[in-house]
Amino acid sequence: MTISSNVFVTFSKKSINGKPYFHIESNQGGTDDVAFTYQDQQRGYIFGKNNGVIVGFGILDNQFKAYDLLCPNCYNESKYKNLTVNSNGQTYCSNCKRYYDLSTGLVASGEGGKAMIQYRASTSGPNGTLVIN
Repeated sequence: MTISSNVFVTFSKKSINGKPYFHIESNQGGTDDVAFTYQDQQRGYIFGKNNGVIVGFGILDNQFKAYDLLCPNCYNESKYKNLTVNSNGQTYCSNCKRYYDLSTGLVASGEGGKAMIQYRASTSGPNGTLVIN
């Protein structure tokens, strides 16, 4: 286990007064909107299937995890619903009522179904570089 175990952060892209921002929200509380830098604006971004990813360290191992913010069992529905991350290291879909465990990506409660969409990811640490592919 690491000091950061069970701490997950969601990243999404939003617009404020017509300018692009990263919206960052921790499952331990706190949010921030960070303006894109010039370099950020020059890069191409795809933020998951519906403009969002969840990153962090689970409690089962020291692996850095990255998941899509979209429910894997509801993304074919006509209206996309992003998952809500809680402080217990789980995420919840208000549409299908499933909870997912962020340490494993599997359904933790609710009707069985697909595991969360996981991406390969690495980080250089706090205030460092985050790479998701």
